Amino acid sequence: MRDLNAIGRIGIGDRGGVTRLVFSIKELRSRQVLIHLMRQAELQIHIDGIGNIFGRLEGSDPKAPAVLAGSHLDTVIHGGKYDGPVGVIGALEAVRTIRENKISVRSPLEVVCFVGEEPSRFGFSTLGSSLVAGEVHPKDLTHAVDPQGTKLADVLSSLGILPRNLHQLQRPSKSLKAYMELHIEQGPILEAKAKKIGLVT
Repeated sequence: MRDLNAIGRIGIGDRGGVTRLVFSIKELRSRQVLIHLMRQAELQIHIDGIGNIFGRLEGSDPKAPAVLAGSHLDTVIHGGKYDGPVGVIGALEAVRTIRENKISVRSPLEVVCFVGEEPSRFGFSTLGSSLVAGEVHPKDLTHAVDPQGTKLADVLSSLGILPRNLHQLQRPSKSLKAYMELHIEQGPILEAKAKKIGLVT
């Protein structure tokens, strides 16, 4: 909870809603906090060309396909503080627990924070994960503009990110075993019906 609250304070408004639009100072700061936490957990950190963050705990077979778990830190405007971060910090805590208890795992474990999963700034959702999956071409981002008229391409350029290099971010499917994401419900249905699914033990 301490780590969740540390990230939740970044971008919090007067009424408790959190705003961390992708590539904003607040969103970049939240990623810096995560990198610090990953370093404390002694994970091998890799940041790809769009800014997706991977914290890796090596398994007994380094050549085995990796198990990924995580989510995102960017938010919608006045979003909930657990929408995204609970998946990232939950995955980090699971990996820390595995390390602390010296639990042997065969496959490498990677905590991942994807960039730009919410469409709240440029109208383009699942940006980071789509690039990793090879589901979006860099040219698809050419016309993405935020409500202030700022082009996504210009923001990327200001951060030293070259769109022409983004096609290289796709992970080979053979390098991945599974992906898991702990996430809030995206609606009121389960809560209204008092349904419990996917309870973590």
